[in-house]
Amino acid sequence: MALREEFTRTSDRSTLTTKLWAPDLHFRVQDKTYFKRHGLIGKDKAESEFAGEEDFQNYPVALRDDFKGKSGDEVKLGMFFPLTGDGKYGSATLVDSEQNMTFYNTILYLNLLRNGVGWLGEMSEQRSQYSLPELSRMALMNWLAQKLDDSLFSTIYNAYPPSQTETTSGAGLSLTAVEHPNKLFGGDAANELEVGAGDVLNTDVLERLRTWAENNNLPKVITKEHDPCWIFLAHPFQGNTLRADTKWREDNRGAGLRGLANPIFKSALGESCGIVVHESNKVASPGSSTTGGQDYAQKKRGILLGANSVVRAIAKNSMKIIPRNENDYGNKNGFAIRVIYGDRRTDYDSDPTGTLINQSSALVTTWAPNPNTV
Repeated sequence: MALREEFTRTSDRSTLTTKLWAPDLHFRVQDKTYFKRHGLIGKDKAESEFAGEEDFQNYPVALRDDFKGKSGDEVKLGMFFPLTGDGKYGSATLVDSEQNMTFYNTILYLNLLRNGVGWLGEMSEQRSQYSLPELSRMALMNWLAQKLDDSLFSTIYNAYPPSQTETTSGAGLSLTAVEHPNKLFGGDAANELEVGAGDVLNTDVLERLRTWAENNNLPKVITKEHDPCWIFLAHPFQGNTLRADTKWREDNRGAGLRGLANPIFKSALGESCGIVVHESNKVASPGSSTTGGQDYAQKKRGILLGANSVVRAIAKNSMKIIPRNENDYGNKNGFAIRVIYGDRRTDYDSDPTGTLINQSSALVTTWAPNPNTV
């Protein structure tokens, strides 16, 4: 099968010629590497590896890249469920009364993601003010950063990345998206359909989230960027209603740490009742009027994150940029970027009953209209 013959040609009419472009070229990359920039992703290690260490860290997104040369397209992650029995006292017999151990697991699937750019011949480079090889590599890296960010947000909502839940050409996976088992709502709404104009994100909602997190043993995030806390990812429209709350303003004006240790200097919106709030326009609305009601576009599904809410696996040495080999004696040029990775929301299934448990995150739907809409 022939390779694609579609290239961006930099002819005399090209928008890459000097007469149509200023000397400096700027990349418009929105929210590039969001989770990394906000300090929300880090290496995943078993708690035993940190025994006795003071620098223990527990990120919302746990990164796994320690496969030690093992091959395969699945990563199975286990969780041991705490013992719950009463035990025995005094001289009571323990033999034959031991508890069974309960294990939960989740499966993360790996897949290959690629993209490429190309241009024709040396004349393309001659006519362009910019270094096309360097520009190509930068564009591909920015593209991949956005795809990996989008993948994490989609995984929080649907349990799997988009390429694994959609009918994607060549993906080889067609997993069924799984609704988040933990759903909370603003105001007095009992479900997403009932969320209305008064059910906005404010400190009352954050206090309820704190109570829910404590009661459900949601593990706190522990990183160099934060004291132990939970993370809330809010849409900017949700952030707008939160900033209108007098108590929020008081909490972050009078009670916040002074200096660079304050969360606002670490890309956070602020903090209240042990929850650090970050903003992202990737926070989604309900998918349709069926799930969100007639005004579903006026609602946003904020995300409450504890430690290990999502696991990301990247195959060792799989992220690379590769030059095009089939180049027609140097007349066709291009680069491709590739990575073998997978994301998985940490919904754990019980062996062997299949009972689903998520003890690390929740979706929080509130009323969040666009403040710039008249």
